[in-house]
Amino acid sequence: SAIVGTLGGGLLVYDLRFLTPWKQWKVSSGAAVLSMRSADFGPSQGVFVALGSECNEVALFDVSRGSCLTLFLTETAEKQKEAAVSVPTLLQIHNEGDGPGVRTDSLTPLLSGGRKGAGSVRSLWLPPRGAQTFLLAAGADRKVRHWSLDPERHAAEAYIVTPPDTPGTDRERTTYSSNHLGDVFVVQEQESAGRQDASKRQGGAPRTVEENKLSTPSPNHRDAILDMCTISLQHD
Repeated sequence: SAIVGTLGGGLLVYDLRFLTPWKQWKVSSGAAVLSMRSADFGPSQGVFVALGSECNEVALFDVSRGSCLTLFLTETAEKQKEAAVSVPTLLQIHNEGDGPGVRTDSLTPLLSGGRKGAGSVRSLWLPPRGAQTFLLAAGADRKVRHWSLDPERHAAEAYIVTPPDTPGTDRERTTYSSNHLGDVFVVQEQESAGRQDASKRQGGAPRTVEENKLSTPSPNHRDAILDMCTISLQHD
């Protein structure tokens, strides 16, 4: 089978034997499907989907049932205390007369519309050989994140791969939490209080003496990450 993701949140599963759609889904939040990777573990027919949102969402969907199994995300700068985590699901698209659900005619706006987020993941990477034990995700916030796929180590082995923007800081003191929301396992990246205060001061407030000492050029690039791959630097 082949799975196609669209800008408006469409997730279409094609049976290549008959060249016809087997399942037609729409992401409940309306977020764009920006990148996908097959999940080759567990009993479910799963796919990792990078969603166009403001919190770097990567969802593991069961494309046969339309359920979300795992959700990886970060806190947004403004809404981290006010808004609860909303778990996306897949809504089945039906032909006219097939019963309740999202209608086929909604496929047209799916292909041309959709939400766009400043914190969207644009590229996913999984180990090409052996067991899929971790997932790399990169996108518009210029960071590459390592998410563990081991249910016992989801929070303990999650971290940002790219160096901090300010050299000398301790990985920006990022923490991770993991919990169940219904049947969905949610892993969330959280900012420290000190880092939140620093981001608020960037709006025009004077910098502290310590911040001025650390005001050295960032070792990172200044642009969004659209794709990534891995190579071996070892030679036989």
